Amino acid sequence: MLTTTLGAPEFVITKGLTKGPEEYSDAKGQAHVQVALKMKAQGKPMRAGDHVPYVICADTNEPSFAKRAHDPEVVELAAGKLVLDKKWYMESQVHPVVSRICAVVQGTDSGQLADCLGLDSSKFQKADAGDNERKSAFAQQQEAADRFENVEKFSGMCSDGLCREFAGVYVMDKMGLLRCGLKETDGGAGVAFNPSALRLQLQHLFRKCLSQYHDGWLVCGDDTCAHRTRNVLCDVHRDGEQAAWGVKCPAQGCPGKMRVEYTSEQLYLQTLYMKQLFDVSHSERKLAEENVSRTQRGLLSLKAPVLEDADKTAIQVLHSDCHSLLQQSAYNQIDLASLFSFTAPAETEDMMEMEEEDM
Repeated sequence: MLTTTLGAPEFVITKGLTKGPEEYSDAKGQAHVQVALKMKAQGKPMRAGDHVPYVICADTNEPSFAKRAHDPEVVELAAGKLVLDKKWYMESQVHPVVSRICAVVQGTDSGQLADCLGLDSSKFQKADAGDNERKSAFAQQQEAADRFENVEKFSGMCSDGLCREFAGVYVMDKMGLLRCGLKETDGGAGVAFNPSALRLQLQHLFRKCLSQYHDGWLVCGDDTCAHRTRNVLCDVHRDGEQAAWGVKCPAQGCPGKMRVEYTSEQLYLQTLYMKQLFDVSHSERKLAEENVSRTQRGLLSLKAPVLEDADKTAIQVLHSDCHSLLQQSAYNQIDLASLFSFTAPAETEDMMEMEEEDM
């Protein structure tokens, strides 16, 4: 787009008029209305229902993009005096689409994507900071404790017959030393988790969460209403003057909107939480970060415990189970090969014809 390989027709945007161009009260902020007014001033009839093509041109003296909108024919006749504002197209047309596609990709944000597109990332980072509450869980760079705050904690059976929460591969004891999470729980010396029982309880927790997701319960978003149902009643709900399609609460007199009680995102975070519990590499990275912080504060570094071969094997098996469950979900993955399969050349028929000729 930033090169000259694309012509002006590739940048044309078309938008319809819902009423006469002179009837718009906010005409100054709408590009297609501005172009329609210019076309009408030139003697071209413009009325409700007409579609107005336009392009956005660069003009350092005019900050409003709507006033920089022009008829594509006028741009062609200008013979280079009107230049397309390709930066505006990147910021307003390309970046929003890329951001929506990559919203579920862990570790990406609007500022980072803007930088990859050659845009000013600081402009979009400010927007991210102000819109932090509405971000997807995959766009937020949160600490694990905050990210997994609402997941169901994983508890396993110990050798003394009691269930305790499994905190991870490395845990800190009362003396401030790290030890293997499978060994010597707070139940005392000699009390440890049973790896075989952990594996069964891990599968039980996942099936429980998966069943909760497939049950498809809906709850009312209004705090004063406790309605809960599995029946989907679609209706139009109004928020001020804006109407949108939604699931209206069927409770009499309730203005609330129904929402999914257990979402696919919650199921994904639950599975990711279970995987990170048994992720040795993740624990080593967190330990390295903690030691850097402790060094800066003048504290002694923590030493990772030596894992026995049996413990290593058990942790690897549990991590592999969680990884398989996460791969089956594919919630935060985008299959680009499938998404852009229509761009691949159709070689199947050509290959069949070649085989028939060989025969």
